[in-house]
Amino acid sequence: NSTGFRLMPVASNQVLNGVGRHIPYAEILPLVEKKLGDALTAKGVRRSPAEIPAGDCCLVRIELLQALETITLGGTISANLVLRLSIDGTDFSKVFQGNASHRKLGGTQKGWEQAFDKRLDEASDNMIKAVVEDQQFVRSLRTGAP
Repeated sequence: NSTGFRLMPVASNQVLNGVGRHIPYAEILPLVEKKLGDALTAKGVRRSPAEIPAGDCCLVRIELLQALETITLGGTISANLVLRLSIDGTDFSKVFQGNASHRKLGGTQKGWEQAFDKRLDEASDNMIKAVVEDQQFVRSLRTGAP
């Protein structure tokens, strides 16, 4: 019987192919962890307030495989996030990805930084939406069976 879920964020040592600046995982993992926890709770999956006893469902391991920001010569700022999830050691066969891009026109250094932050926020929203819409993943959390 499911007692809820607990998130365990892990920064992957794997870096997927991509051109751009790899954002340090420590900068983005707390955001992803919070958004995922909030989104699953909103979907009616109970979050465990404490450590989950051995053998109980569900320890969700969230492994960030890529956090990348790029800017093209044309001034388009993009963010790309890739996440792998496992429940109690069972990896899902797919990864979840979030992308966001928008053309940034001129501006100050602070304006560019805010534009990058906004793209990261949008990319993480996009990725989390894909996770909570994955019926197999949510069903596994609710039932405790992968």
